[in-house]
Amino acid sequence: MEAQETQQKEELYSLAKKRMTDFIKTNYKDIERINYTDDYEINPMGGIEINGYLNGNKKKEIWGIYDKGNDEVGSFTVDATRKPECEDKICKY
Repeated sequence: MEAQETQQKEELYSLAKKRMTDFIKTNYKDIERINYTDDYEINPMGGIEINGYLNGNKKKEIWGIYDKGNDEVGSFTVDATRKPECEDKICKY
């Protein structure tokens, strides 16, 4: 793999982590810390799948697919409680 390609993937992963962090902190309560694992995967459509956990607890798993084209987290699983105002809809992040 070329260095430029590796750098592009790392930049996409950084962006994905930032947007996932914004998404989680906006929509969920009691989030002190988000840890991401390095096992991300970029799908053929350009989405990037990211994994991690919350507040230092590896049982509080998070998973999401960041869609760069729409600049949003599309599919996601977050083991946390939604904020009341974000229960029925995704709050803007």
